[in-house]
Amino acid sequence: DALFQNNKLPNTLLVGLNIRDRSVFDMYSVDILTGALIEDTNNPGDVAQWICDPDLAIRGAVATVPEDGSKVLRTRGTTAEPWKEVARWPHDEESSFHEFCADGTGIFVETSLGHGKGGSS
Repeated sequence: DALFQNNKLPNTLLVGLNIRDRSVFDMYSVDILTGALIEDTNNPGDVAQWICDPDLAIRGAVATVPEDGSKVLRTRGTTAEPWKEVARWPHDEESSFHEFCADGTGIFVETSLGHGKGGSS
């Protein structure tokens, strides 16, 4: 997703824009009253999806690994902390990344990882 809004911050939007580098989308904070645009989160080049927490902070990122096409979920505790890889999905597995839970301590993920593999018939 490249557009986030939160009712707690009614005059602020987070928008994905490719101003810095035409090949990637960084996230920018937009003040809808003044039009002020401030870079919020820089895309290192591999992020395909950003995930906001309930306070409109970018704390999740889904990246694609160019070597094998796998997806990597990265999170951080606060916007000041470094990113940590928390999960990886092979290119042939389905996955969807939705949102942080209400208290911001977890993230909702949907996946086919392990579905139909192993077990008995």
